[in-house]
Amino acid sequence: MAKARVLAVVLMVVGLLQACAPAGPRVQPGLHAPLAPPVAATQQRLRIGLMLPLSGRQAPIGKALAEAAQAAFIETAGERLELVQQDSAGTPEGAARAAAELAAQNVAIVVGPLLAAEVRAAAPALRVAGIPMVSLSSDRGAAEPGVFVTGLLPEDQVRAGLSFLRNAGAERVGVIGADDASGRAFADAARLVGGELSMEVTRVGLYPPAAGPEAALAQVLRPDAAQRGRPAPPPGPAFDTLLLSDAGQRLRTIAEAFAPAGIEPGTLRLLGPSLWAAEPLLLSEPALAGALFPAPDEQAWDSLATRLALAFGARPPRLSLIAYDAMALAVQAAGRTQARPVATGILVAPEGFVGAAGRLRLLPDGRSQREMRLYQAAPGGLRNLGPAPFDQPIAGLVPAARRG
Repeated sequence: MAKARVLAVVLMVVGLLQACAPAGPRVQPGLHAPLAPPVAATQQRLRIGLMLPLSGRQAPIGKALAEAAQAAFIETAGERLELVQQDSAGTPEGAARAAAELAAQNVAIVVGPLLAAEVRAAAPALRVAGIPMVSLSSDRGAAEPGVFVTGLLPEDQVRAGLSFLRNAGAERVGVIGADDASGRAFADAARLVGGELSMEVTRVGLYPPAAGPEAALAQVLRPDAAQRGRPAPPPGPAFDTLLLSDAGQRLRTIAEAFAPAGIEPGTLRLLGPSLWAAEPLLLSEPALAGALFPAPDEQAWDSLATRLALAFGARPPRLSLIAYDAMALAVQAAGRTQARPVATGILVAPEGFVGAAGRLRLLPDGRSQREMRLYQAAPGGLRNLGPAPFDQPIAGLVPAARRG
């Protein structure tokens, strides 16, 4: 408890220093009050469970995520709430054991685990006890009623980007990515969202992760064959927008392959994943000029990362934002209930919850929606294009007028 008190003081001081920083766009330094009124002291005390991999191969990331979740609890929870932590070990077996332990300790809600396999293994013990789970996974396949995934879902990232580009005139989409879980998820998301927006996905090129993207790029760029009674189309891409699901060295390799493939800078609308927010230097590549991607508010992320770095001694990974928000959400939901467990109806309330970088809404089927902003690669750094579409109005926000 002494460590928690020291951490609380550090986080409070850092928040005050950030709040007194020189003029600029104001960023909420922390969450210091739930949306609902304080609960009377006579009401039942509630426990919030935290389940993350604190041992095994995922221990380094698990420790960082646990620190972010603990910070959110300290900054947002009142004396009525208690935090109980269990190690999922990064394995399905460990997650199942941790879930059983938390259920035995009568927690009202569980935050975590991280991996989709852990989520699936932990769900049965919590489901039997009626305890909702707010996981950090971004795999929609792990979502179900009462089991929520709060990571950045590929479909939400694609929807945010394609909605903006559709209003700018985009109609046909190509997809390039590694033939792995992420690449396939983004390709599926492009088909799903393309159908919603009346956009056609004309080409999908997925390449073996161990190979280069050149063959897949050539396949995507090949002209359509002439059909009976119709002339062959002119040479060139069969799309006006290219979705790139890769990041890091793979993205660099694809960018370097553009010129040999005949793709000149600025001739295609380029769209990428939120992972690009961590790679501003890579996005300075001339071939990626004008590329667009959605991500949580970068200034708000920097504010949170600074607080966590000063409190724990190292700059956190970007997944820490997901952990912080999941815990802040759990605290706010617990503040709206009087007895355990937290009711699912409270969690899926349309007004959503306040996160470190905007609002977060849970959906009845277990998915989540998060406020994001759109960023564009530009000379000298990223250009903030403003809020990404966030469908369905929520309390305290005025929805952007629909165009078209």
